[in-house]
Amino acid sequence: MVNSKNSPEFMDCADLIRRHFDVKYNFPKNDVKTEEHLMAWFSKYGQGVGGNALYFSNDDGDKFPPRPVKSNFYNNGTSDLLTSVYLLDDEHICDVISSKSCILIGKKGEELKVLTGLIMDNTEIPAVKITSWGDYLPKLPLTDIIISDNHYFKSQEAYKKNDNDLIRFLSNIPKDSPVNVIIITKEGEIDKNLNLEEEQRKIKEIVKKASGSTKSSVTIVTTYKSHDRSLITNYYRIKHGSCFHLKSNGLKSDVTTEIKSHGKKQNEEMSKYLLSIYQEIASSPVRCYGDKKSNFLNF
Repeated sequence: MVNSKNSPEFMDCADLIRRHFDVKYNFPKNDVKTEEHLMAWFSKYGQGVGGNALYFSNDDGDKFPPRPVKSNFYNNGTSDLLTSVYLLDDEHICDVISSKSCILIGKKGEELKVLTGLIMDNTEIPAVKITSWGDYLPKLPLTDIIISDNHYFKSQEAYKKNDNDLIRFLSNIPKDSPVNVIIITKEGEIDKNLNLEEEQRKIKEIVKKASGSTKSSVTIVTTYKSHDRSLITNYYRIKHGSCFHLKSNGLKSDVTTEIKSHGKKQNEEMSKYLLSIYQEIASSPVRCYGDKKSNFLNF
């Protein structure tokens, strides 16, 4: 995108980024003065009224991803690297990674399509209007699904009726690539007819089949320390007012659901805050079943 200053979409991209995203560049600000394409980008980017925050790295070390870029550069990456957007001038690398649907990446000419997919902050709706999670949730790449829901296992009837449809849909997004699922629920709010150790094994089979990877993992954690319902993936957070089960759940008409894109710094910071709470829970759970594996939490 930065190398495409003569493209008709150049200004559209600059305007989209300026108005909708908080951006952190992985190079120091002084680099702008010494690179022709960066000079062109920021001279256009700075035009117009309004916009969001802009951040530069103060680190003079190596840029990420390392050059030349390899198709597995994101493996064993930090959570920050797994929540970043990559726009690369390498069609082969982009095609390989895009086919796995695990991180957000785009090649030259796809900048607007990739970035537009992160604009989702006006999507609060009554939860009773969501007929299925597959129709509502964005189809954005992911490596991890972290669900905090006190009542996920509270009712055997509602649990079996929904058949883990939320997890099933999201796990189907990465293709032949592992996904880590964490379910945080409230101790004392679990139906006596449900065995969490057994349910962990059943859910893992669902996740492995949906993702196409035998390396996919599932962990169930119980705690007394959580209350709100949230779902966090690499690029967004779902703020939900009730149990994540849609069927046979008796949802009240005032329950709302909203998607918060991590493209906005304040949304990302809230997700990181929640993850810090979930980390405390993961470090000292009441009970914990499964693989204890996550790119965002340590067990």
